[in-house]
Amino acid sequence: PLASAVLQSLRPDELKRVVYIDPTSHKVPGIGYFDSDDVELSLQHFESNMEARSKQGWGPRTAEIFRGVARAVRGFFKRPTILHVYKMLVRESFARAILSQSKDPLVVDFYQNWYGEEIKPKDRAEAFSHPRNKIDELMQPGIREIVAQPGTLDWARLMDDRRIVIVNVRKGKIGEHKAKTIGNLALM
Repeated sequence: PLASAVLQSLRPDELKRVVYIDPTSHKVPGIGYFDSDDVELSLQHFESNMEARSKQGWGPRTAEIFRGVARAVRGFFKRPTILHVYKMLVRESFARAILSQSKDPLVVDFYQNWYGEEIKPKDRAEAFSHPRNKIDELMQPGIREIVAQPGTLDWARLMDDRRIVIVNVRKGKIGEHKAKTIGNLALM
C-alpha cells in the first residue's frame, strides 16, 4: 500500500511532522466544508465542491438550493457540518425552524421561494432530490463520520506548520467508492 510505503521512506525527523489518517480507525479526524471563519469563502468552498462532485448533474436550480441551504446553516450554527445541510434537505420541520429565524435577506428569500404557500411539498421534494442525491453519498457509513464532525482538522495550520498529511484510502479495505470520496475530500 502506498501510505505504508510513504511512511517507511520518511526520515525520523520527518516522521515527527506526520498526520496519519486511517478512515477505518475508531477515531477519525473530521474534514469540514464550513471551516473557514470567512463566511463567504466557506460558502463558495462548499458550492464549488458540490458542483465538482456533481459533474453533469449540476444546474442553476441545484446551485440555488445548495446556496440557500448552506447560507442558512452557516448563519444558524457556529460550525455547521454536512449533516446540517442533509437535514435541511430531507426534514421539512428542521428546515422551517432554521429558515424562519434567519435575518439574512438571501435566506429569507430562499425560505419564501421554497417554503411559501404557493409551492407544493411535492414540487419542493422533486427539486430538492437533485441536491439531496449529491449529499446522500456523503451520509454513507465510513464517510459520514468524517464529514459530520463539528471539530475538524485545521488544514491551513497543518500546511503552515509544514506537516505531512497521509490519508490511507486503500480501496481493498474500504471500497473503491469510499476511497475516492475520502481522497477527494482530503484534497479539497
